[in-house]
Amino acid sequence: MNMVDTDAPDGRQENAERSPAVGAVLRVDHTHTHHQRRIARAIQGVLARITEPDEKVLTFTEGVQLGGLLDRAAHGALWPATHRVALVFTDHRLIEIALGFLGRHPQGRIRSFPWDRVPALRLRGRWLEVETWAEVSFRWYLRSLVDGQVEELLRGQVDLAVSTFRSAAQRSVPFQHCGHCHAERPSSGEACRRCAMEPRSPRLAAWLAVGLPGGGHLYAGRWMAALVHAALEIGAYAVTTTAVLTADTLLHGVFALVAGTLVLGFLKLQAVASARLLAPRSTPASPAAHRRWRLLAMATPLFVAALLVPPLTFVGAADGRISWDLAFLTPDLTWVGHRVQATGGGAGQPGERSRWLGRDGLTVWVEARPFLAFEGVEAARTRIRAEMGPGSQDVQVGPFHALRAIRDVGGSAEIRLTVIDPVGRDVHTLVAQVPATDAARAVQEMERLLRRGIWIPAGAPLDPPFGR
Repeated sequence: MNMVDTDAPDGRQENAERSPAVGAVLRVDHTHTHHQRRIARAIQGVLARITEPDEKVLTFTEGVQLGGLLDRAAHGALWPATHRVALVFTDHRLIEIALGFLGRHPQGRIRSFPWDRVPALRLRGRWLEVETWAEVSFRWYLRSLVDGQVEELLRGQVDLAVSTFRSAAQRSVPFQHCGHCHAERPSSGEACRRCAMEPRSPRLAAWLAVGLPGGGHLYAGRWMAALVHAALEIGAYAVTTTAVLTADTLLHGVFALVAGTLVLGFLKLQAVASARLLAPRSTPASPAAHRRWRLLAMATPLFVAALLVPPLTFVGAADGRISWDLAFLTPDLTWVGHRVQATGGGAGQPGERSRWLGRDGLTVWVEARPFLAFEGVEAARTRIRAEMGPGSQDVQVGPFHALRAIRDVGGSAEIRLTVIDPVGRDVHTLVAQVPATDAARAVQEMERLLRRGIWIPAGAPLDPPFGR
């Protein structure tokens, strides 16, 4: 890695009063790599604010901060991108500047490690380790190797610090810098004394991560991580909801619910842990911005309710509506139908949805009703079979698996063909009443009509006749 010289104009003010345009400027030539030129463009403004007039930039590179095992587990595959930093080596200190997801702009935490407060510096290949007097180690993986001459100079600075150590009061490192105005700020999480910007709250980030998919990372300024977490959580929720609503049995529904809850719970825990760790690393926000985020956090229960309640309308007693109607395509006009306008009944038949008149005078009406509370498809089929009596038969009519029953009603034959819609969670029945001598012919006509059946949205306006 090449040395980089910086020119420091004379007559500059102290660090606390320096303007953004004044400070060290990274000079990059054709010998520097693409990632060094990108970093130089990203961090020049920051260095201009925090470097001293006599401070020389020796070299710089990109790195990934290494944290604890639990810290890395919380971020998973997003660890390298969310912990990307620029490391600037000067003759006074090591400066760490957090970078955004793509590494093209500074984002959030800025720390500095003065050499006179670093008793140990270790460079092993691309691994850099800095140890403080408090025996706390900080480690980074560097994208490029440090030039040998620069490494010797840095070791000399550390050796000088050890030989001239004077007071235990010099042990507090690293120094924290405000991510907004870049002035030194307290490390206790208090607001910046110069610009009054407040560090992002890990607690608020955790609350937003629980209530909103990706909300905690969005608050932490990590929009790419927010998109990834939102996609994973919404996808897991959608798959779980679909699996529960389309389960054939209660056991399958419970299994899908438990499995989906475990997956979604794991994603939520991972999002909370990740957001809590990233929030303090992010750019501070104004008190007004924090108030807006807190209001959003207070509204998260409404979002959760909006997400959870709609699927319940498709389960059990909460679903009092018919989702789909059974209609028939009869272009030859052998059947003509019309919708029954009265909700909940028509012509004395409860649940009647439509009525169809055949060319031979046979009248068939279609009834529909929803499933019972938390009832699966197989449970509904068993219940309907019991209601239809021991004479019911399973028949395959075209694409429809139906239950057929014929019973005597005052000398006439009542014929029922029942179809269960597992998607809409509805039970649809074709009903006809004919003289007992015409029962066989009526069954054939009704099955011929059912073969032409299609599902249409319930209540969709259709101009009579349906059959065209």
